Amino acid sequence: MLTVTDVKRRWLRAQRYWDDHEVAILIVAAAIGIELLGNVIEHGRLDFRNIISAYHANISTELLGVFFTMFIIKHEFRKRDNRRVREAHVRSELIEQMRSSSHGIPNWAALELRQGGWLVDGSLHGINLHGGNLNGVDFAEADLQCSDLSGASLQGANFKAAHLSEVNFCDANISGANLSKANLHEANLSGANLQDANLDSAKLNEANLSGADMRGVNLHNASLHSCNLSSAVLSGVDLASGKLQATILHHADLHAANLRSANLQRAVLSSANLENANLERANLQESVLYQANLGKATMTNANLFSATLERADLRGANLMGVNLEGAGLFETRFDASTILPDGEKWAIDMDLARFTSSSHPQFWRSLDSASPAYKNGG
Repeated sequence: MLTVTDVKRRWLRAQRYWDDHEVAILIVAAAIGIELLGNVIEHGRLDFRNIISAYHANISTELLGVFFTMFIIKHEFRKRDNRRVREAHVRSELIEQMRSSSHGIPNWAALELRQGGWLVDGSLHGINLHGGNLNGVDFAEADLQCSDLSGASLQGANFKAAHLSEVNFCDANISGANLSKANLHEANLSGANLQDANLDSAKLNEANLSGADMRGVNLHNASLHSCNLSSAVLSGVDLASGKLQATILHHADLHAANLRSANLQRAVLSSANLENANLERANLQESVLYQANLGKATMTNANLFSATLERADLRGANLMGVNLEGAGLFETRFDASTILPDGEKWAIDMDLARFTSSSHPQFWRSLDSASPAYKNGG
């Protein structure tokens, strides 16, 4: 008497047989089906005696052909599976070589991964190269999304047009690296050394660059929307026409940085050092500049509509043509060298509300059409 266990065992055996001979069974079934259909078409009905008598002479040959075909197909499937296993093994070995501390080995491994197509096809998603010695390695167009490169040495590495979204570069040394056109969306670059790196046209939206050293970096046409650049070192960096909307630059060092025509709308620049920075024509609408150091900054024709400037230091700053409508100036610091929007020097008895309040009877509007405070402007 069959038990439940016996039934299960036979069912599993049948499943294994099907898995091993699926193609053969289907081919034989198809051949039989074709023979039966042909007999029906020829005689109008199934006549097994006619079928046997018609094909008894060559049935062995046909079956031999079927099984030979089955054998070839099965052999090719096994070759393909074996090839995949070998490729997976080679890929794993090359990834392991990427972690080597020996000079030149990671470069060679990266080249082999590229030749195998694995560097760009997503095979390296999420790999762990923490602390690796990857100086000068060519990662151009590589797909390394969600990988861990924290603490790695990547000096002079080539990441041009690479897919690096959500990659962890925390505390990595990326100085002198080429990251032009790279996608670094939501990447973690906190504490990274990016000195003299090339980020031309890179996408850094929502990336974390807090505490990063970015002196000498090329950010031409880079997108930094909603980035976290708090405490980042950007002194002297060229951010002209930069896309910095809603960027967090709290306590960032932007001393002598070029922010001419940059879009800093709704950016947070509280306690940032912008001394001697060029903010000419910059869009700072609704930005937060609380306690920011803007000493000797050039801000001509900048738009500070509804900006927060409480306790900011504007001593020696040039505010010629600046739109201060709606701006908060509580305890903001000026001195006799500060140039106000109308071109006058600041004096202690001046009524600054005429620059900030549209309801003021002497509300100031510029006669210069280049100024965001132009009398006929928006």
